[in-house]
Amino acid sequence: MGLRRGLRDLDRRLIPPLASAFGWLGGGAKRRLLGTAVLVVAALAVAGALAVRDRPVEPEPATTRVGLAAGEPVSSYVADSRGDLSRLARSGDPDRPVYALVSLSAYLSPARLRPVLAGVRAERAYTRVPLPGYPAPVAAVGARRVPADVVAGMDRLAADRNRISTDFGRLAASPGPQRGQYRSEQRVYRAQAEAYAGHCSCVFAALVSGRPGALTRLAARPGVRAVEPARAGTRLDRLVVAPLLPEQSGDDPSTPPSPSPVPSGSAPGPADPSPSPSGSTPASVPPSPSRSADPPSSPAGAPGAAEPSAEVTGGG
Repeated sequence: MGLRRGLRDLDRRLIPPLASAFGWLGGGAKRRLLGTAVLVVAALAVAGALAVRDRPVEPEPATTRVGLAAGEPVSSYVADSRGDLSRLARSGDPDRPVYALVSLSAYLSPARLRPVLAGVRAERAYTRVPLPGYPAPVAAVGARRVPADVVAGMDRLAADRNRISTDFGRLAASPGPQRGQYRSEQRVYRAQAEAYAGHCSCVFAALVSGRPGALTRLAARPGVRAVEPARAGTRLDRLVVAPLLPEQSGDDPSTPPSPSPVPSGSAPGPADPSPSPSGSTPASVPPSPSRSADPPSSPAGAPGAAEPSAEVTGGG
C-alpha cells in the first residue's frame, strides 16, 4: 500500500509538467528524448522505493551475562572466571579496556571499596544488606566516583527503603490476617534503611572497565574473589549481571535470593543511572569451554559513549 501510494504521488507531481513540456516541444526527436528521460526517472524511483521496502531489518545483538548462573556451582564459576581472565591476558589487546564483574569475598563499606578498585574504572557497585534469615534484595548504585557516588546511592536507597517501611506500617495498622507479615516487612525495610543511611559494609561486587593487565592485578588483590571479563564488544546496556554473594561457596548449585514482597503502590526505585566510560571497544575474550554461551538478544559496544546501566539479577 505504501509503495503504490508513493508512486501515485510521484505521478501527480511529474505527469502534469511533463505533459505541458510535450505540448510545448511538439513532435520529433525532442519528444522521443524527453520520453526516454521520463522512463529512466520513473524506473529509478521504483527501484529506490523497492530497495527501501525490501531492506532487511538488522537483528538486535545479543545480551551478555556476567556472574553466577542459576544452578552453577560457585567453585566452577570462580575457576572459569580465572581461566577467562588468563586467556584475555595472553591473547587480548593489552591497551583495550573491557568490562568485568568483580566479586568480593566480604561486604565492604564505600570507603574500603576505593583501594580495592584502584587502577580500573568503576561503573557500578552492587549492594545488599545481609540480614540473618532474610533474603535481602540486591541493588545497584553508580560508582564512577568512589566512594562519593556509592555513598550518594546508599542515601537514595535509604530513603527508598524508609518509604516502603512506612507503607508496610500503614498496612500493619489496618485489621486483617496479614498484619503480622506486614509488621515483619516493616521491620526488615526499616533495618535496610538504617543500614544504608549509615553507609554500611554492604558492597559485595562491582562492575568495572579496565585493561587486561589492570584486571589481572585486581584479581590478585586480597579480598577479591573473582574477576570475570565480559565478552568482546559488550555494550553496557546489554550486560546482564548476576553478582556472586560472599556467603555463596562450594560445589553446591547456586540459588539466588528470593525477591522481597513490596506493598502495592510501593517499589524500590530503579538502579541509579550512570554514564558508561569513554574509551575504545573492549577486547575479545575467548569463551571458557565449560561455560554456556550467552543468550542471543542485543548489540555490542564498549567502554565508550554514555549508555544506560547494566541490568542486574538476583545475587547468583
